[in-house]
Amino acid sequence: MALCKTCGVDIGDAAICPLCHKPVNSSEASEHHEVEPKQKQVPLSNERRLQIFEVISVSILIAAAAVSIVNVVIEGKLSWAWYPLFSLILIWTLSTTSVILPKKPWLVALIDIIGLSGFLYALDVLTGPVVWFFRLALPMMIGLLVAIAVVLLAYTLAKRKGLNIIGWILLAIAEFCIAIEASILMYTNSPFKLFWSSIVASSLIPVALFLFYIHYRIAKSVTLRKLFHL
Repeated sequence: MALCKTCGVDIGDAAICPLCHKPVNSSEASEHHEVEPKQKQVPLSNERRLQIFEVISVSILIAAAAVSIVNVVIEGKLSWAWYPLFSLILIWTLSTTSVILPKKPWLVALIDIIGLSGFLYALDVLTGPVVWFFRLALPMMIGLLVAIAVVLLAYTLAKRKGLNIIGWILLAIAEFCIAIEASILMYTNSPFKLFWSSIVASSLIPVALFLFYIHYRIAKSVTLRKLFHL
């Protein structure tokens, strides 16, 4: 019975461990390292980012022009086309911010939240008097902004990024669910009694705490790159 020297798994007659993908002996390890060198991730160049931005923008512009022309030809004016037009603007905002601002996640998150809030406000205006945006949608957007800020802050301050980041994401999801139900209760003037969001939070919080325990006490060398084999 042959055992892997790295993880102790029974590998039989295999030359490479099926679990950790490391060769059996040092001579094969050096050969394997020469044959399959580790590839480094190359960030996108500014020129490549501009090309992606241009392709997305042109595609959105063509779709917007097609929708507008069809609406004008059928009804002689823009009416229902406003809905897909505002949707296309939102898609353009969400898909291009991370491309043109790759190293500014805080600014990307802020622009995306503002874009989504503007889209919801436009829908409220199009459907009649502004009724539900300020009492329903805006509190939800604030809850979403808080959730994203928590994750970004935890990611920025963490010296070692692993299971702790997943734990913070779970806590952020729990907070956002509470914000959603609280906004709905305030909008409908219902008694403030959380139901489904408390169930979600009571399920996610223990898992997040367990991940924190594993990260800081047990798996002290695990990072996100190792965890997802990046």
